[in-house]
Amino acid sequence: MNVSRGNDTESADLRPPVAIWTWSPIFLAVACRALINNTPPSALHCFLVIISILGALTNGTALLRFLKERALRSSFNIYIIHLLLLNFVFYTAQYSLTVVEALTPGRWLLSDRVCDFYLFMQSMFNAATANMHGLMAATRAWAILHPLSYREWNSERFSLQVSAGMWVYLVLVELPYWAMNALWYRSRGLTTTRTCLFNSLTSQVYSTATNLLIFTLPVLLVPVSFVTVVVAKVVRAHRRPSCPPTNAIAVANLSGGSAAARPNRSNKFLLLTLLTVSVTVCSMPRTIYFLVRQIRPTFSVPIYLAVGNAQPAAHAVVDPILLSLAVDRFRTLPVPERPAHYVFTVVSMSETTGLGVLDYDVVFDSVRPFHMMVETADTVHQGEQFGVRCALFNYYHQEMEILLILHGSPDYRFVEVGPFGQTQSYTARTVGGTVHHTVWLEGQATTVVYIPVVPTRLGDITLTITAVTQIEETLQTRNVTVIPDGVKMTFHTSIPIDLTNKGTLLKLMDISVTEDPVVPRQIERMFVLGSPKATVSAAGDVFGPILEDAINSATTINLPHQGGEMSVFSFALNLYALDFLRRTNQLTDDATTKLFNTMNSFYQTILNYQEFNGPFHQFMNETVVPNSVWLTTLTVQVFEEARKLLQYSDWEDYMYIDPLITEQCIRWILQHQTAEGSFYEGLVAPYDRKMSYHTCQPRLEAGQGCNWLEGTNATMTAQVVISLKEIETSSGHLGSMTIPARTAAVRYLERVLDLLFDPYEVAIVTYALTVVDSHLKDAAFDKLDQMKRSFDSYIYWGKEQIEPPGFILRNNLPYMEAHLPNNYESTNIAATSYALMVYNLRQSFLTERSLRG
Repeated sequence: MNVSRGNDTESADLRPPVAIWTWSPIFLAVACRALINNTPPSALHCFLVIISILGALTNGTALLRFLKERALRSSFNIYIIHLLLLNFVFYTAQYSLTVVEALTPGRWLLSDRVCDFYLFMQSMFNAATANMHGLMAATRAWAILHPLSYREWNSERFSLQVSAGMWVYLVLVELPYWAMNALWYRSRGLTTTRTCLFNSLTSQVYSTATNLLIFTLPVLLVPVSFVTVVVAKVVRAHRRPSCPPTNAIAVANLSGGSAAARPNRSNKFLLLTLLTVSVTVCSMPRTIYFLVRQIRPTFSVPIYLAVGNAQPAAHAVVDPILLSLAVDRFRTLPVPERPAHYVFTVVSMSETTGLGVLDYDVVFDSVRPFHMMVETADTVHQGEQFGVRCALFNYYHQEMEILLILHGSPDYRFVEVGPFGQTQSYTARTVGGTVHHTVWLEGQATTVVYIPVVPTRLGDITLTITAVTQIEETLQTRNVTVIPDGVKMTFHTSIPIDLTNKGTLLKLMDISVTEDPVVPRQIERMFVLGSPKATVSAAGDVFGPILEDAINSATTINLPHQGGEMSVFSFALNLYALDFLRRTNQLTDDATTKLFNTMNSFYQTILNYQEFNGPFHQFMNETVVPNSVWLTTLTVQVFEEARKLLQYSDWEDYMYIDPLITEQCIRWILQHQTAEGSFYEGLVAPYDRKMSYHTCQPRLEAGQGCNWLEGTNATMTAQVVISLKEIETSSGHLGSMTIPARTAAVRYLERVLDLLFDPYEVAIVTYALTVVDSHLKDAAFDKLDQMKRSFDSYIYWGKEQIEPPGFILRNNLPYMEAHLPNNYESTNIAATSYALMVYNLRQSFLTERSLRG
């Protein structure tokens, strides 16, 4: 008697109907029969048909991705590829036979061999799918619980051997059941009632045994693996010590190791969790139902069976989606273009398994059959002919034909070379568009091809060169900046905006360039055509724009940032920006990281200008000129201010400034103090003119110049006093060494105060006396206050009177001219800055208008 293994009615067969690859085609057949008989299919039938089609599409798409990307073919992903291949093959192989069966309801018109293949697909492939789910769950549990042994044994070859062993196991257990049905128990031959179904009533004992071995146990293995991993995780969490390690190095290693290992372990546990959920929801209800029927054959719940038959249909759609989400990820890196041999090693660290080192080296060879290197100048002048150097390398053993292509662009033209490589420098013949050049290169040989190019416009241009060979094609681009001829002239106009009394402010500014640079009947031009550029910046705070670009002397005052002084200036500028942003609650984590990275870079640069015994000099590797007391003092002052800011607990890990540097510098500076208390610069010509050893005392006759007082050293001594004050407040262990020297320096400044008439000297000496709370600070302040100058309601300190910006009347409208440098401009700015700090310390206010230097 023929009894169906897969039917939506009760049958005498105790083996579970095939999960989705049997039920889905059967419901598809039912739907086809319903269409033929003009009877509408049920909602359950339509649902299973749609799920079956989606399952075929999703499994095929995921399988194509795994087969296409070589990086995804790992040891565990071999199981995933195996599962997807089972799903896809079963769909494509059984659908055609299911449609044929649907056309003739209740009868099988094809041959017995086709029926044998049809039942073989239902039997073996369903068993393989159930066992593959269990095998994947057990493998993930192995990887989580014993990662070292998993890494050691689970290779791609091992995964293939396990998959092959699974098929051997299925052949030994399930294949005899199919063979006995095909040979003895199922009726054969063309009869009017012949169907293509299993006859399980004649071998119930064997059917029950195989059901437990290849269907029930693999499904139960999935939740058992998940529960084992969860229990192991809980036990490990309780065994882990609650107190952190006392060794700082061990803490750093453990934190770094766990951070690196946690994503990998989480990925494995995620896949095991998703696999457990999908098997529990889609396969477990039917497995439990037929397991109960093994014990009680009379047990029957039709509604539960119908729901259980519908749930596995969604498993084919869920499988590829979950596996794609939780698959082992690989970090891909671009292959280096330059030919080289690389040797990779792997070091890992984990909280549970400790330190692991790869016991073999992975050798990678990036040598390609063909390689091209393109080199050219980064910056050229307008109209300059420059060459593009193309180095061609043939690492192949045979001769290679190379086609060089210079892609056409309106930004440049190709300089055509005449016979024998001759050309005219000033009247060169140029061509536009794409240019081709063919080169024959022997095997294992190299050659260099120069491509002459001339730019046609100013600004940034991009050169594109392609090399085409029989093997590969290489494209490279190079960016070149075209600058104009002549000398760059920079003008600026600054306008303070005060909207406290009115809502609008209208200012007209004169532009120093004309619309046309041509001067009639003159060879010279007003400017180079296309070279003028203008920028507008607005600062709405007391500090100015921050973090729009790198903060250094080049971006702020347009001066080179190489050298000791410029490096200290750039370091201090980032330091003050960091302090300002914190005080005004504008500091973010990204800004903190960016500023500290810049400060650490400048800190290392500054140390390159330091001698072994402490002092700093202006230029690196300087051996002839003595070290600078002024630069050393300035560096110490800035470093001490930085150490004060680094006392914040959340900034301690960002940067560290060695206090030994300060101590070495102070010892060296104190060696340059005279008996009367002043400090002197050992250089004949100091780097900063303001730190000169003589001062100007104006003569009584107006306009008669100065009476130079030699050896005053007032500015240098004031600078050292300011630095020593910073050291006293931050480093108390240096007090016994610095306090006597500072006291003698303050007494010296008090003695020479009446001899000073230069505004900068008075300003810095007044500030020094104010910070140390000298008894002459009020007298110095009165002298400083009497030296202030003003124009247009603005107050400043300077040697000479500053003329206000000029105006040009056009159509009775005043246009403000650009600012031109004045005499002693930097000195005036410094004097005004020190004066402003003095007024802030004394809490005195000059005026509501801003100070201007």
